[in-house]
Amino acid sequence: MVKQYEEVFKMNMKKIFVMGILIFCFFGTVNGDIRSEIRIDSMMWDPSYIEAGDDVTVYMKFVNRPIERTWAVQNPDNIAREENHEVFYKAKLEPADDLAEKYVIIKKDTKNVGHLFIGESWTTPFDIKIRDNAIATSYKMKFSVMETDIDGTDEEVVKFHEFDLPVRGMVKFDVDSDNTVRLGSISDVTVNVKNEGGGNAKHVMVKLDLTSPFTPVRTSELYVGDFMAGEDKDITFKVSVDSETEAMVYKIPLTIKYINANGSEKQVSKDIGVRIDATPDLTIGLESADTFTQGSKGEVSIEVVNEGFVDAKFVKLTLEPTDDYTVTSINEFYIGNLDSDDIETDEFTIEVSDSVDKETIPLKVKLQYKGDGSDAKYTHEGTVNLKVLSKEEYAAKFQADGASSMIFGLLMAVPVLFIVILVVWFIIKLLGLVTGFLNRKLFSK
Repeated sequence: MVKQYEEVFKMNMKKIFVMGILIFCFFGTVNGDIRSEIRIDSMMWDPSYIEAGDDVTVYMKFVNRPIERTWAVQNPDNIAREENHEVFYKAKLEPADDLAEKYVIIKKDTKNVGHLFIGESWTTPFDIKIRDNAIATSYKMKFSVMETDIDGTDEEVVKFHEFDLPVRGMVKFDVDSDNTVRLGSISDVTVNVKNEGGGNAKHVMVKLDLTSPFTPVRTSELYVGDFMAGEDKDITFKVSVDSETEAMVYKIPLTIKYINANGSEKQVSKDIGVRIDATPDLTIGLESADTFTQGSKGEVSIEVVNEGFVDAKFVKLTLEPTDDYTVTSINEFYIGNLDSDDIETDEFTIEVSDSVDKETIPLKVKLQYKGDGSDAKYTHEGTVNLKVLSKEEYAAKFQADGASSMIFGLLMAVPVLFIVILVVWFIIKLLGLVTGFLNRKLFSK
């Protein structure tokens, strides 16, 4: 009985073995075409935070993905295959609208990929440039995969994908300054800083790189807070200027540090110009004057003082006539060079008008000169006040002056008379002594 079961088992096993061989042979004589399609796998760009003016690399990844298998019996005319080695691919990136066409520059928009095996993926990088004046928005882009032949002449788009490329608001700082400082002084240097871009800047620091002849009075670096898009601020530094500095325009480097919306630290370098004032500081004054009244004539002495650190060159002093007086002497003096801390005095003869009814009249003075080492011409006009007495005051003053002169003369005459008497007495005494001596000598014999 057992032997019977063993024989039946062996026969069944043979049948299963034969069936397996037949199935194997069947599938061995059958093959199939594997169909595939291109799928966009992923995309990314570097840097991930894009601003106007940035250079960006866009990475597009796609895959030749299998989708199904069609079975067929193998024969010489229809050879089953997994892949078609005659299909090649190209990748292309292009703007998808007019805005992207205007502001996005693609350095090479089409890349050769070659053949892709089924299941193989490929990443294509595209280098692009965002224009400096690009506005902050999302730019529509189109990525396409094209089938082509080995010669690359017959192209067909088999997959495309549109996406948005976000460009953030860019911080764009500009500076403006117009500063003139004086030698040997403490002056303000003011800089207008404006964020002309579309992005916001946080924790802004502004620094002046001050070197000789400038010295910061308190600090050369200031924290000015946040700058919103379009905002501007005036930032003032106090600087000391060496008195021995050459008068010219000096370039001062300026640095702006900030944090953008992405949290990245940024730095911008600019330059500003600061002029050293080369204008001599000349002042005028009335050094002395005669006593004047209506219709009187006399002399006035006008002084010119250079109170600045810069020498004045080719100085010319003019006393100009007015309705209150006329200049009867030469009214213009050429002084020449007037050094720093130097004084020049010139005298003029004037005649006061008969119609003047004032206690003081302004004398109109004009200075013309050039700065040291500069061909720029300067003109300084001013007035000095001259006191004018009334007829009564003038007469009283001269009467008083006459009486004072008489008294002074008498007072001076007394000691002079005393000295004269003393001298005469001494001479008489001396003559008496000489005469006595001679008499004794002559008549002693």
